[in-house]
Amino acid sequence: MATPTDRASGIRERLNSRSDGIQDRLSQRHQREAGKLVQNLLDITNPGRPLPTLKREEPRGGIPARQGYAEKNLQPGTGNGAAGIASPLTEISRTYAADPVWVESIEGYGYWRVKRVASITYEDAEGREVVFNHIGTQPST
Repeated sequence: MATPTDRASGIRERLNSRSDGIQDRLSQRHQREAGKLVQNLLDITNPGRPLPTLKREEPRGGIPARQGYAEKNLQPGTGNGAAGIASPLTEISRTYAADPVWVESIEGYGYWRVKRVASITYEDAEGREVVFNHIGTQPST
């Protein structure tokens, strides 16, 4: 049975003998390209040249086990002074914009006069006041 080295040298000999016959029939430009091709094939079959390898890394191991903990419960509405809005919200008041908006009807035959909401005031479950201001509206005075 032939070893890989024997096979590579046999392939190399056949490539060299074939390249001589082929180069006789080619132009100068084609001869240069054929020479590069033959050299690339010879480089591939050259067993003496080591292939590039990746750098070896040391094993790192797992993450050590430990018990988790939480310093504070920062969820909204917990009742201990935490920031946030506690559900449910109850509407207290609504302020409308000074100028109404005219909205065209769906069929296009008329317009509707609609008051825009400027802000809505709510009270959350813990009695705190929450105000939603709508951008682009001025409250009526």
